[in-house]
Formats: sequence, C-alpha cells, structure tokens
Amino acid sequence: MKKVVLGIIAGLALGAAATWFALRHGAAAAPAKAEAAAAPAEKPKENPLHLDAAKREKAGITLARPRVPRSRPR
Repeated sequence: MKKVVLGIIAGLALGAAATWFALRHGAAAAPAKAEAAAAPAEKPKENPLHLDAAKREKAGITLARPRVPRSRPR
C-alpha cells in the first residue's frame, strides 16, 4: 500500500514538473513566432468551402433546395 501511494505521489510530481517545464519553455518562443507572423502582410485566403459553378461541376457536387418534411396530422 505504501508503494502505491509513493508511486502516485512520484507520478504526480513528475507530471507537474514536466508540465511546468514544457509550458515555461514554450511561452518564451511564442512572442517570437507572433512577431514573425505579423511581419508579412498576406492577402486573405479564399474561403475553401465556397466553389463557383464550374468548380462544383468539375468536382461532381450538385446543389439541391432544402425541403421541409411534411408529416400527416394524427
């Protein structure tokens, strides 16, 4: 029983140390990436979900009007 409790405590301590280490070193690199990403001015990308009629036909996509299902009254 003592070994199980010691194992759980050791695991929690090791996990907390690893998390602290990873978050501490990851935060220092984040501002450099943000500055680098802000430097080049890129045009906004086209919405990948929107296709014009020619591209839809080439991809084999057909559009249909939505229908409201009608149920019979009881």
